[in-house]
Amino acid sequence: MQRSIITLILLSGLFVFSPLAEAQRPGGSRGGGGFGGGRGGQLEPMTLVGIEQVQKEIGLEGDKLEAVKGVITEMRESSRSLFSGFGNFREMSEDERNKAMAEMRSKRDKMNKEAFAKVSKHLSSDQVARLDQIALQQRGALALDDDKIVIKLELTENQQLKVAEITEAQADEQRKMMEDLRSGGREGFAQMREKLETMRKQTTEKLTAVLTDAQKSKFEEMKGKLFELDRSALRGGGRRQRGDRQGGGNRPQRPSIE
Repeated sequence: MQRSIITLILLSGLFVFSPLAEAQRPGGSRGGGGFGGGRGGQLEPMTLVGIEQVQKEIGLEGDKLEAVKGVITEMRESSRSLFSGFGNFREMSEDERNKAMAEMRSKRDKMNKEAFAKVSKHLSSDQVARLDQIALQQRGALALDDDKIVIKLELTENQQLKVAEITEAQADEQRKMMEDLRSGGREGFAQMREKLETMRKQTTEKLTAVLTDAQKSKFEEMKGKLFELDRSALRGGGRRQRGDRQGGGNRPQRPSIE
């Protein structure tokens, strides 16, 4: 049961835009670290650089590729200890779970930032730039609460407040969905994925509507050339690693999904 709760936490991080409303308001402290930035565990640069398809796209190979894989392995080992000090989530109250999850997200974001700093040492400026473009494509309008995006698009204070309101409402709805999932088993899990996808699309439409036509055009330019990420390959890779685990392999880190 505790493993399923941890899986739930990982999935919640994939879709939540920010657990704290004050971190989204103008003047608040947003996440950094490239356009991926680790905001809510979206499919960010640190995750993307571990995907073979992305490695080929940015031209990562040879010794530098091996060095990056080493950082990823190190991070995977560190991530295991991230979940070991939080006790049994099933026995926690809702407030205790929320506090533990917020702390876990904070530690995860710090870990991602530190790991990507190491990875960046093995990448050229062009490779980092392309990785940022791909990450921005994956995040889409959900990146509008990122400081770098706010500055580049010159969002007004009113626009930033609207973004905060939209993402705060989404985060509240997601917390309710997570509570429902805890008592819904696998059937509830599948239903939550569908609801999250619908919610993501609706929130994206609302966030995009905040921008002016000029800002929308600039935002699209910032994404660079379209990159079609094969997400089925991500899920397939996870299945192969689980098979390895039965033979003594390591438990894989669940891939992020927008």
